[in-house]
Amino acid sequence: MLGTRHVIRACLEHGINKIIFISTPSIYFNGCDRFDIAENDPFPKRQFSYGKTKLIAEKNLLALDSRGIKPLCFAPGRFTAVMTIPLCPVF
Repeated sequence: MLGTRHVIRACLEHGINKIIFISTPSIYFNGCDRFDIAENDPFPKRQFSYGKTKLIAEKNLLALDSRGIKPLCFAPGRFTAVMTIPLCPVF
């Protein structure tokens, strides 16, 4: 999380308005295998450290939208379909 804070501060100081953040599907891990997880599914009440810190970083980055920084947070493990278009076509 410290590294993400440094990146956020640097973006704010230098007028950078876009951040791409690689997250993890571990933010949804509850100790059991899970399938067909949607982005709006609730997060587990108990999380493991790795997923917890990634989720905190995502929330911190998404909060920057109100400060003029457009974050893109995605977890490559969430994509299971064949992609026929660019991943970030309008970013």
